[in-house]
Amino acid sequence: MGDFNFHLDVPNDPNGRLFNELLSALDLQQHVSKPTHRAGHLLDLIITKTTNISYPIIDSINVHDVHVSDHSLISCTLCIKPKRSDPRTITARPMKKVTPPELASKLKQVLDDKMPKECDDLDRFIITLNKCVTQVMDELAPKRNIRLKGETLKPWYSDAIHDARRKRRSIERLLRKSGLEVHRQMLKAQRKVVVNMIDQAKSDYIRDSIT
Repeated sequence: MGDFNFHLDVPNDPNGRLFNELLSALDLQQHVSKPTHRAGHLLDLIITKTTNISYPIIDSINVHDVHVSDHSLISCTLCIKPKRSDPRTITARPMKKVTPPELASKLKQVLDDKMPKECDDLDRFIITLNKCVTQVMDELAPKRNIRLKGETLKPWYSDAIHDARRKRRSIERLLRKSGLEVHRQMLKAQRKVVVNMIDQAKSDYIRDSIT
């Protein structure tokens, strides 16, 4: 949307004709049909994509003379249908059900049973340790697929936003435990990061939906 200063209402205007050819080449459509300038010309336009769109995006276009400018005010209704997507799932371990004493007891049992008392090969030692920890975790908190709530209503939601929100929650827990000012400032900064990421994602989604 904007003032393009091409006289699209004049069929023989060379600039207007070239502009219309450019719109056609780029699969774009211009929707305003009434004059938008005090001199009677059509200068202010609303342009949208024509490809991959199965329904009208722009409806109820009105041109209003508000008497504060030589250009008229253009209003319209945006018809944006929510994009339906398959529910998003992640693989995670239900750690909330595992108590620290239970985890410590099980780890001690497995490590005492499988870890060598002496080992000259550090790589082998680390591999064995990882296997022991994985065995305990698979027993106490086996991996499972978790459906993210409300994802079908958030087409703009991304893995990056999910990770940023998870980091924010981690800092919140850290602040509750420590009460330190440095952690309070970290939380404040991370909250700002999340808000900015969500605002940008929503803006990009809406722009891509109507252009």
